[in-house]
Amino acid sequence: MRIADIHIQNYKSIADSGLIEFEPGFNIIIGKNNSGKTALLQALGLYMTHNPHRSPVTAPNRTTNLPHPSTALISLAFDNGELYRYLNDQNVPIFLPAVSGETETEVNQLKNIAATMKNTCNIKYRVENGQIRDDWFAIGNSEFTNNTTVPFNVTFRENEGLASTERSSGWGQVFPVKHAGFFREQIYWFSAERLHVSENDISHNRVLRPDAQNLAQVLHALRVSDYHDYDDYVETVKQIFPEVQRIVTPMKSDAAHRTQIKLQMMKKEPGRDDLAISLDNCGTGVGQVLAMLYVVLTSDYPRPILIDEPQSFLHPGAIRKLFEVFRQHPQHQYIITTHSPVALTSGMPANILMTEIRDYQTKITKIDPKEARAIQHTLSEVGVRLSDVFGADNIIWVEGKTEELCFPLIVEKILKLPLLGTIILGVINTGDFERKDADLIQRIYDKLSKSKALLPLAIGFVFDRENRSQKEVDKLESEGISLLPRRMYENYLLNPDAIAAILCDKDDVSVTSEQIEDWLSANKWDKSFFDNKTVKDEDRIPEYWIRKVHGANVLDKLFSHFSEARFKYDKIQDGVQLTEWIIAKSPDDLKDLADVLGDILRKGN
Repeated sequence: MRIADIHIQNYKSIADSGLIEFEPGFNIIIGKNNSGKTALLQALGLYMTHNPHRSPVTAPNRTTNLPHPSTALISLAFDNGELYRYLNDQNVPIFLPAVSGETETEVNQLKNIAATMKNTCNIKYRVENGQIRDDWFAIGNSEFTNNTTVPFNVTFRENEGLASTERSSGWGQVFPVKHAGFFREQIYWFSAERLHVSENDISHNRVLRPDAQNLAQVLHALRVSDYHDYDDYVETVKQIFPEVQRIVTPMKSDAAHRTQIKLQMMKKEPGRDDLAISLDNCGTGVGQVLAMLYVVLTSDYPRPILIDEPQSFLHPGAIRKLFEVFRQHPQHQYIITTHSPVALTSGMPANILMTEIRDYQTKITKIDPKEARAIQHTLSEVGVRLSDVFGADNIIWVEGKTEELCFPLIVEKILKLPLLGTIILGVINTGDFERKDADLIQRIYDKLSKSKALLPLAIGFVFDRENRSQKEVDKLESEGISLLPRRMYENYLLNPDAIAAILCDKDDVSVTSEQIEDWLSANKWDKSFFDNKTVKDEDRIPEYWIRKVHGANVLDKLFSHFSEARFKYDKIQDGVQLTEWIIAKSPDDLKDLADVLGDILRKGN
């Protein structure tokens, strides 16, 4: 069984969800805090209560009465004859519905339903305030009510379909009604709250309840009845939590009819069972994982497994391992809400839904997983991971790691503007990207700025000017790409006082700003700093030098010379220290760069 679709109305932040479809395998629901993810999961788990949507639209004043129920139409899909096998396993008479009419018409309806049950069958229920309505359901495209439906007691012959029918009485015996509660119990819902499930009465029952409250009971029954399956279960748990050596279910010393769950975190010491830790004293996520894995490994039928925010109770590494186990059991359906890119990427989802609040209510958008994978590929091209951008409101893309660290300092200390949900992210220059030709930059920028799913809005791209022609500059800037007024960011760090201060912080280096200035006076027009080209005499002015010189090469030579080749200029570490010094003592050096960043931030807001 899996959840095929749901339509929710008037529940919490969801006024009307429209039809939301779900796929087999992994379904990931993403969205900001308080955007309706948990409300959606509660409705899917049939945990929704009467909690009507409130907003200025539905409640224009404080005294507005909201009498309408919280409702959902949910379709449960049974694939490949699963429903037919389930009903046969019950070994009880099967009652099928038909809309009252001519006898031949009724029998044809029964034959059609029986044929559908042997392939794929969808049953739709109406849920009001968390209760399944017992006066209406649908099978496929046919709807039935207790006012129009005639129940038939039917029998089948294997591989022959419907064998005999007999009119019956009692609407409650029709299988969608009779088994509605059972179908509901097949849906497992795991929240971030601690499961208090460490002990239970002993029983032979091996079916875990949807709330996992009988976990100790079923683990004990599994251990007693099937050591091989129990050993497989424990080994799977150890894949997620390698520190767990054994899981035991001893009798309680003060209650012979009760068992409890204990975890041995070290190799067994003879006679030291007292070292085992009660599940109640383990981390919050341990109980959830024990229960999830029990369902995944032992269920006789495919189950929908709903998990709310696994990153809130599991380490990212544990999430990756858990999802890897899930992928090895694709018969189950996994529906997971998350803020975490780890959960998103580890699941390799077949379906991605994004919740967001618009016009006072939750809107749910379907994202094509192919588009999500394409975004991950695009990010990898520029050396960025999805975790670097996931959850941000806006992005300013910059040249590299140095700018990624330094530009926020400029925004905060010089512009005194809050970044809030905007991140500044550096593109890592690798491979062909180091050529930095205009066409390549344009292609990367188009991908980063025009992709919609998962990737926050790119409000700016600040790139080194290099020695591009005016034609290249005009083309890039016409597309909204900002180029630094100077050749590169290091051109803003060529402050002799700052350089001397940073060099003197290194071991056994002593230099003054006057010495730095003398070295620059003697070497500043070296053609190696200008792409091995000699600068014309008429261009040898301070304004030309600060804009056109290769600032990074100048700093390399300076650091090597004054440290006697013991230190190289570190673009990141030294670049950040130079930036901090200049911000504190000579902020005007960074004014035109700060203006570029300020314009982008103000336009983005």
